Amino acid sequence: RHLNYDGTFYMNPKEISYGDIERHYAGSIAKKLSDCDIYVSSGNVYLDENIAQQEYLLLISEFINGTKPIINTTGVLNDDQTEMLYAYMYSNGIMDRSEANHSGYVTRADAVKYLLRILGHGTIGDMSDIFIPHFADADQVPEGLMGYVELARSLGLIKGSTDNCFKPKEYLTNGDSLIIIYNYLINQG
Repeated sequence: RHLNYDGTFYMNPKEISYGDIERHYAGSIAKKLSDCDIYVSSGNVYLDENIAQQEYLLLISEFINGTKPIINTTGVLNDDQTEMLYAYMYSNGIMDRSEANHSGYVTRADAVKYLLRILGHGTIGDMSDIFIPHFADADQVPEGLMGYVELARSLGLIKGSTDNCFKPKEYLTNGDSLIIIYNYLINQG
């Protein structure tokens, strides 16, 4: 075993194995992001599987501006790191304590809400009344989240399905989480 400069044990960088990368519609994006060390998790992952809340928050925490929680993102989070990640999310208004469900899944509408809040767009996202709904299933967007969904659409983070539906109450998949991150990186500047 090797040591880091501070005396802690060196951990190999995050290793990932996407089980369905070759046939998945997000496969090429997953490959591009992995070249930048952006993954949805460690270990064996399927892009079609739903992403756990803790994994999604860890993924989007890479885009926090300013002071970030000090967590080791090269492997599975320990209990202290998980607590720090969630404490950051609560104290910075990214999510409410009542929303915490570490191993639960994230709906598509909540996913864009959390990301936009991390990016500093929470105030605008909260203004649901100023947005005109564009998705065919806009009536399915949970109350108070229309602003986030429409802002994410206008920023190019999300697109509708072939029938122009966002499917806001469905769970976000690992592949779709990577697509949102990729769209953010491509459209940010």
